Amino acid sequence: MRRMLGKPFREASKQDIKKLLDAMEAKGYKPATHEKFRAVLKLFYKIVFGNNEHYPEQVRWVKRKVSKDHYRYSEEISHKE
Repeated sequence: MRRMLGKPFREASKQDIKKLLDAMEAKGYKPATHEKFRAVLKLFYKIVFGNNEHYPEQVRWVKRKVSKDHYRYSEEISHKE
């Protein structure tokens, strides 16, 4: 994650986090992997930068669940192969 971000987590902005999540989605991981990644990223920021009390602005907007469309698309691809 750190390498994909290209800067220390402390210096990452909301836009940097958006780019990171977009890059992860472009890698073609399964939707469940995206959900876990989002949950870990959000929890990491809460514990390290939010004193385990609140979510910092960089990740407050991140939703842990991936839309059902991602699941459907993933299933369609696996059925075609």
